Amino acid sequence: MTDAAHQPLNDLRFVAALSPTDAPLRELKRRVAIHKQKGCALKAGVSLQFLNDVLRGRREPSGALLDWLGFERVVTYRKKRV
Repeated sequence: MTDAAHQPLNDLRFVAALSPTDAPLRELKRRVAIHKQKGCALKAGVSLQFLNDVLRGRREPSGALLDWLGFERVVTYRKKRV
């Protein structure tokens, strides 16, 4: 089978489509399924409203939440191609 549903996960076409917050958000959703939102907010040291905003895509994960999830935000720059 060669359709897109059976492509290997290391195919760069799929990696390029991910946004920078996809991995932390997947991990957050996994933990919310175990501990519920209130438990996750308490464990991470963030407000329930902030956690809910991150889950709904209104805010990006940052600070204590990223620390609790085991991620860090990294910003890079590169020369523009002309």
